[in-house]
Amino acid sequence: MSDSETNALKSQIQEHLISSGNYDRLSKALATKLYETGWVDSMKQAATAKASTMDKPNFDELNESLQQKGMDLVNDTVKRDMMALIKEYLDGVISS
Repeated sequence: MSDSETNALKSQIQEHLISSGNYDRLSKALATKLYETGWVDSMKQAATAKASTMDKPNFDELNESLQQKGMDLVNDTVKRDMMALIKEYLDGVISS
């Protein structure tokens, strides 16, 4: 599959996710799981600590410096659960 075909497919999936309401459902599920596992609190603490070392903290710099840490802190169970929800969604779309 070429890059343009892949991008077109991604775009179609994104449009369907949004129009079907599944984007909101998946986003809420992820937010809940991140909150329940303490990820949100960990990232708040990391952002506060990082911001206190900066002369003039701003969102872009904080985001850039903490992005990898945020990815690393996501619990493996959360990753598996979200992948299962995404797979379930895609299986439903493909079989329709």
